[in-house]
Amino acid sequence: MQRLIIASLILLLSLHAIAQTPATTPSDPQYTADPSRNVFTAGVFGKLDHEKPVGWADTKAFDDGDASMTAGGRSLQLAADSNASAVVSTVMPLKPEWGWLTVAARERGQGLKPAAGGKASVNFILLDADGKPIRTVAEFEPRTQGYTDWQEPSRSFKVDDGAKSLRIEITIAHCDGDFEIGEVLVVPNDPSKELTADQVEALHDAIDADDAVKVKQLISADKRYLEARNRGCDGGTPLIMTAWIDKPEITKLLIEAGADVYGVDRNWKQTALCWAGFWGRPAVAKLLLDAQTDAAKKIADAKKALGSAEFAMKSRKSGDATDDERREVIQLLKDASTQPLPDK
Repeated sequence: MQRLIIASLILLLSLHAIAQTPATTPSDPQYTADPSRNVFTAGVFGKLDHEKPVGWADTKAFDDGDASMTAGGRSLQLAADSNASAVVSTVMPLKPEWGWLTVAARERGQGLKPAAGGKASVNFILLDADGKPIRTVAEFEPRTQGYTDWQEPSRSFKVDDGAKSLRIEITIAHCDGDFEIGEVLVVPNDPSKELTADQVEALHDAIDADDAVKVKQLISADKRYLEARNRGCDGGTPLIMTAWIDKPEITKLLIEAGADVYGVDRNWKQTALCWAGFWGRPAVAKLLLDAQTDAAKKIADAKKALGSAEFAMKSRKSGDATDDERREVIQLLKDASTQPLPDK
């Protein structure tokens, strides 16, 4: 039996939001890079987990195919045997001003076993004015061997002349196991605003070396560095990196420069505080807690981080933290997560 689970939504970021932002200068934090160095408006991956753009906030956007909603309507499932196939799809109109797009999917194929000629994939196909295919611009297949947990492939491409819409389809054919989709993302982008691979590497090298002077110099010249991710730290932000490798001085510097304390990594959707808990970094955790001014968000973040810290303490399989450091960070998170909300 094969099954396709869509755990989240198709999400489209309206170009209107980009159009309202002022012209970008090197110091304006208008753009951010994902681990593959594609460029989006600042914070888009973190924000889309909590904000559902108008018109695409319903899994029924996948309107073509034999599908059924799960209990609570939180996911979409397709089922077929290993001798059959199933597909769900939607067609998204493209605006004339969209010269470049980036598409991404969060997917995993745990237990997925394709038969001969079988496959599962998320496909993106440009269509002309008559709805006929121009070309397939991206095809993301989950891993079926080795590491089969969440992967987030992405690709940027130039929109072909004559392309009027984008067909997004999720297929499973002649497979046993589950194909799970956490999200599919389509955003307009501007490759001219990207940081280069060398620029991203320079920042991460400076953080690793605990070179606060260099980090400050880079961020002061270009705020995009605050979101410059690479494939390390599960695709986390520079702030998340400081929690992984215990660089509290850099943590403080990044917070003061405007880093998003609620930004999450690409693979596990964990905040910097969650990673500080997991890796047993009390100094970093305290700085992150002190930087949070929204009481409700702070409590929620602390509760989630506490779960990560307690799990790591029990397993003792992660990192170089001592038991005393782990106990200290757990106590910090317990205190923060049990604070009463202020009266409104």
